[in-house]
Amino acid sequence: MSMDHSAGNAVDRRDHRTATTTTAPAMTPDEVIAALSYIKQGQSPRAALEAAMTMREELTPRLLEVLALAPVDVEARQAATDDATAYYLHIFAFYLLAAYREPRAWPLMLDYFVSDADLADKLSGDAFSDDLSGLLVHCYDGKGVGYLERLIETPSLNVSFRQHSLSAYHGLVLTGQAERDRFIAFVARQLDAPGAEQHEWFDWLAINAAHIREPSLKGKIEALWDRGLIAHSGFMTLLRRADVAEIYAEKPHDRHADRFIVREELFADFVDTICRWYWFQPPRQPRPHMSVENWLEYQTSRPVVRVEAKTGRNEPCPCGSGKKYKKCCLD
Repeated sequence: MSMDHSAGNAVDRRDHRTATTTTAPAMTPDEVIAALSYIKQGQSPRAALEAAMTMREELTPRLLEVLALAPVDVEARQAATDDATAYYLHIFAFYLLAAYREPRAWPLMLDYFVSDADLADKLSGDAFSDDLSGLLVHCYDGKGVGYLERLIETPSLNVSFRQHSLSAYHGLVLTGQAERDRFIAFVARQLDAPGAEQHEWFDWLAINAAHIREPSLKGKIEALWDRGLIAHSGFMTLLRRADVAEIYAEKPHDRHADRFIVREELFADFVDTICRWYWFQPPRQPRPHMSVENWLEYQTSRPVVRVEAKTGRNEPCPCGSGKKYKKCCLD
């Protein structure tokens, strides 16, 4: 089952940062584990998560056991559900142990993806698409980054996991848990490494390296285009040459990417953030049936509203071709 963890549309963004410190409903550890295991669509896990935040000592050993499951075991638990129910305890184990800042979770998180990164990535859906680097940063055990470096430079591993690991390494540097000089030297070696043309890894490597904003890396990043390792144009290009200069020019207080890597905002309102995931929102009411004729009439009667900035004739074409707009897609 594919699970959507994005926020619902009608979500109140008011500050709920005190949610995890309020008095949670009386629940036993067994009841919390049961409530966080299998969840029906539209059912909120708020009460169980709030209770879990007050039970670190009781729940940590049990969550570590869950985190130690292999992807095939998690897949089996997911397969045992119906279309209206999803298995969530393994995902919650990642988040709760990170919120606890539990160092014993660090190797288990890494090993879970290493054992079968493709299946692990598939099972998590988009749950970790933004958060995995921050989860790893919050659980770092302080025993060194050698294992993390080996994972990042292993071509056979899932590219998404490798780039999340690289981002987590950067997060450890930003939080003072890893040496910056060693990190810079490591990234420099990755940028100089040989690779096949248009290899997806180098696109991610370039954007992660650019956000480090280390002067000594700038030339190596730009060289990736000359070496044919990054697409020069196209809609799937993650980073353009011009973007590198813009990223390096950002002022410290504008560096949203640094805050995004560490994900402090996630843990500031931890319970509320998770409760906004789509699966936990009440089912939407279906729209009333409309005939094709009425739909066409409705569409043609709607005013046209421009939601994006207009591209000037002499500005770079938004398609990424490198040509001016008037000489490319204007017509």
